[in-house]
Amino acid sequence: MKKPREILESLAKPFARRSGRGAEEDLQSIAARDQKHFSYDVLAKATSNFCAKNKLGEGGFGSVYKGRLEDGREIAVKKLSRGSKQGCKEFMNEAILLSQVQHKNVVNLYGYCAATASSGDESRSEKLLVYEFVPHESLDKLLFRAEKQRMLDWKKRMDIIAGVAKGLLYLHEDAHTTIIHRDIKASNVLLDSRWSPKIADFGMARLFPEDQTHVQTRVAGTNGYMAPEYVMHGKLSTKADVFSFGVLVLEIITGRKSSTYMSTDSQTLLEWAWRLHQRNRSLEMVDETLRPWEATEAEQMETCIHLGLLCAQRDPNLRPDMRRVGLALSKRSNSLEQPTMPGLPFTFYKARSSDHVPSSRSSSSSTSRPTFRSSSHDKMSSSAEAAPRCRGKAPLEDV
Repeated sequence: MKKPREILESLAKPFARRSGRGAEEDLQSIAARDQKHFSYDVLAKATSNFCAKNKLGEGGFGSVYKGRLEDGREIAVKKLSRGSKQGCKEFMNEAILLSQVQHKNVVNLYGYCAATASSGDESRSEKLLVYEFVPHESLDKLLFRAEKQRMLDWKKRMDIIAGVAKGLLYLHEDAHTTIIHRDIKASNVLLDSRWSPKIADFGMARLFPEDQTHVQTRVAGTNGYMAPEYVMHGKLSTKADVFSFGVLVLEIITGRKSSTYMSTDSQTLLEWAWRLHQRNRSLEMVDETLRPWEATEAEQMETCIHLGLLCAQRDPNLRPDMRRVGLALSKRSNSLEQPTMPGLPFTFYKARSSDHVPSSRSSSSSTSRPTFRSSSHDKMSSSAEAAPRCRGKAPLEDV
């Protein structure tokens, strides 16, 4: 019997060798072997032929539809846009990675479909992923809308932070092979009927070799969530996900987007949070809709802010791994060092050749420290413009 890691590697091999029709055939064989294959007709029937009223949303590479299978299960079907080459790569990537991943805080992939569908005299290739249906909206649609923020009380927010941390710990340390998500953000966190978070959208995720400290890869992700060493040098490790998690934690606590700027000096949410923390005024950044809070809640808020800033430090060697984050959230770790400067936008991370970015499964550590420099005129060519402020929010105060 094959070991779990060998199974996952065998799933990935066909896609490294083949593309086009060959890849579709490979996907069908994998789906059949894992009993995760759905016919196109079954999915068309479940979604009322992908009618507009069942559309849940639309992304860069396709649309998502709600459906119901004959056995009563509610599903979400991601339908790849025709002619999207990048979407095809992400489809295959997500199908492979999620085929052997199962955790309560990671979205459950029921199966997939790669088939040729006919409509009259026309034939077309269709690629679909079938997920469990998660009844609540993605976190961003609740967190950043003034009329819905009150639905997320502190207990729910704390549970979401803890749940995402558990999901990342599983991906980094407990999955068959380390998986780096690369795009942890509020819109990729879904909430189930019990408000439990589920990490979704693995189109950009990458397997991480156990014997390496980092990998060099094409930069992909969302501005405001990407770690500086990854943006500037393409060095990818689990610490890149840790950085994104830190930004997400601060968003959950403040109810503001990471791309929120002051109108005067373009101060980011991350810098604002760090300055308040340095002045022992952390609770001033907490979302107003959470007032009033109990003393025990205030303690939890301060711990989460502290952890968020530790995770978002610009030096990857100083960021905690997700196991330590989980221990701190569960109060089994009482000593937290003070965070250093966070990885702010347009801040360069200059790594020496001797720098070592540890993976979560690596026991070695680095004695050398990377150096940094900041620049106000060097910006990513794809860097997003300042996002509008959240409605109903006062401007970030000058601290």
